[in-house]
Amino acid sequence: TDPGNGGGNSSWDCGGLAQVSYLLNTQWEIFGRYDYLHVSSDSPISHGTENTFHEIAVGVNYYLHGHNAKITVDAGWLPNGAPNNESQIGVLANDGENEYYVRGQFQLVL
Repeated sequence: TDPGNGGGNSSWDCGGLAQVSYLLNTQWEIFGRYDYLHVSSDSPISHGTENTFHEIAVGVNYYLHGHNAKITVDAGWLPNGAPNNESQIGVLANDGENEYYVRGQFQLVL
């Protein structure tokens, strides 16, 4: 992270994401996801003393009309909390506390 002309410290944050899925038939797909994030202590997204964050999620896709219309439902666990607020999924920044979420979405491609 480079704050540019606004001043402040630059920081080095790194992370990775792995996802696997299995298509059960033409309409059902299951998936699992793991992601890792390490933020430096002077990072602008740092919160509290925790600097390593993990997310583990599982979910299912249901294809209504091929890949043009699908429903996705997934559930996730953040065992070390989150470095900042992710209000879109109801996760609030905290330091080392478990966070859980369940979400759903409908996707339509015209």
